[in-house]
Amino acid sequence: MKEIGIAKIIAENRHKKGITQEDMALYMGVTKASVSKWETGLSYPDILMLPKLAAFFNLTIDELLDYTPQMIEEDIRKLYHHMKQEFVNKPFQEVKTKCDTIICKYYSCFPLLLQMVILFINHHMLAGSKEEAVQVLEETEKLCERIIKESENTALARSATCMQAVINQLLGRPERIFQLLGENIIPQMQGDSLIIAAYGMQGKIEKAKQLSQAKLYTGVGEMIETMTGYLQFSGDEKKRAEEIIEKTHDFIRLFHGETIHANASAIFYYQAALTCMSFEEKEKALDMLTCYVSICVKELKHVSLHGDEFFDRLGDWFEECELGRQTPRDQKVINADMLEGLCSTVAFQVLKEEKRYKKLVAELKSNLE
Repeated sequence: MKEIGIAKIIAENRHKKGITQEDMALYMGVTKASVSKWETGLSYPDILMLPKLAAFFNLTIDELLDYTPQMIEEDIRKLYHHMKQEFVNKPFQEVKTKCDTIICKYYSCFPLLLQMVILFINHHMLAGSKEEAVQVLEETEKLCERIIKESENTALARSATCMQAVINQLLGRPERIFQLLGENIIPQMQGDSLIIAAYGMQGKIEKAKQLSQAKLYTGVGEMIETMTGYLQFSGDEKKRAEEIIEKTHDFIRLFHGETIHANASAIFYYQAALTCMSFEEKEKALDMLTCYVSICVKELKHVSLHGDEFFDRLGDWFEECELGRQTPRDQKVINADMLEGLCSTVAFQVLKEEKRYKKLVAELKSNLE
């Protein structure tokens, strides 16, 4: 993180001029001890001295301060993963206060603000009460609004708008989502394919192949997520729901979704189990829960972004993602969600005496522990 670097600037420029601390103190009308403290960072020059000090070194005041309220991408990524662990290991409000201090310090670093938005969305449920969680989300929405209004980066503003919609989904405000995103899905030309084609036109075939894989990779995840939503809203049509489960199960197997998109696949099988329970089909529900637990045990215990034999060109692309290969939530939070999904869901309580269900619960608990 970039701090105010005036101490270093004063010392370096004084040495360049070849003058002593006494000479500089005499020019500035202060003591040698004051200059020494400026150069060691123990104190700062009075604000009224900055123009004179800048003129002495032939610098602008910005150059003299050597301060920019920005963080580089790698520092943002490290900060995010550090704070997600803090949320798990320390009191929520203590960590939230730390985050708020960082936000105030880098209030015009919009990439950082966006990651703080994502951090709060992924951890608001750890607040002490439902009311506090709602307050966190409402404060986070204001951060989104700042990014949208003040950032000149259209991609950041678009991402902030999507995050704002996610917040309103969590708050149960569908009308606000319509205001933000519109009320319909309109087919439109996507820029991804044009970017891929442009690399091909330049003869950069490997880059075109990599981005083609990246587009397919994200498409697989989006397909699983969309089918999960479709299934959730098709509980009143048994035949259609069964068709969705069958097609999505085949799709996941075809693209190894249980490995490359483990979280999305696990959520699908969880929803499929709920749907089967709504039709009072216990055995089918247990089949879906078996798939769910298998993914939790094999993939979600140490989840990170990765490809497979088909998606074999995505290593660098994963590293370029905003959070790198790591997940947006700490593993402990993920583990708690997996256990709660299996053990605390009301719809599954009628399975408590079933041998298959008991075995699944025991397998999940033993592996996560």
